Amino acid sequence: MTITESLLEVQEFDLGADALRKQREELPQRAAQRRAQEATDALDLTIAEHEGRRSALNDRERALAETVAEAASRAAEVESQLYSGEVTAAKDLQALQQELELQRAKQRELEDGELELLEEMESADGEIAAQREKREALAARVREIGDEIREAEDEIDRQLADLAARRVGPAGQVPEATLILYDKRRAKPSLRGRGVAMLGAGNCTGCRVTLPVMEYSRIKLAPDDALECCPSCSRVLVH
Repeated sequence: MTITESLLEVQEFDLGADALRKQREELPQRAAQRRAQEATDALDLTIAEHEGRRSALNDRERALAETVAEAASRAAEVESQLYSGEVTAAKDLQALQQELELQRAKQRELEDGELELLEEMESADGEIAAQREKREALAARVREIGDEIREAEDEIDRQLADLAARRVGPAGQVPEATLILYDKRRAKPSLRGRGVAMLGAGNCTGCRVTLPVMEYSRIKLAPDDALECCPSCSRVLVH
């Protein structure tokens, strides 16, 4: 096997490795993991908003409870004064009775409002619990997909290691300077990883450009181990 033929075999291993690395980078599970993580992040924001509202409800309930207590205390004071026997004038007793009724009505209204607020808080707690459960399910899915990705990566890494080991043989038949030139050609984006190509019937099979007759003849008749490159795309030519 000539040097250029060995180089062509090296390229096949390199192209196989390129495909595997691309496959590793574009594993379909990655997109699924991103979507699940985005949904988890969005749910975190939703939960934070619900918790903020729940905290505000708690503050309102605490303030309302204090107001209820104050109303109840005032009603108790009026009632005590009303039945203490200290007030005897009918007009004063009537005024106390009216105030007591007003305080009791205010207390009942406040207690009704507090009850509605407690029900709203209970509903908010249920919503937060449901959102947290959903979030935990999404987080579990993210972890599950992560495990799938690691398994797929491990398998691809094993295949890459196998290709690298098999590449050693033909690469050892190619001079280091030639490998360096080949690697430089492979690195050119326009060549898409193909640094070496076969010499076809009058053209380079890499870029498909027809070579000048004299140039084609010269390359065709060059020694098998001569390092020739396509004058158009610069790929190393196997002739």
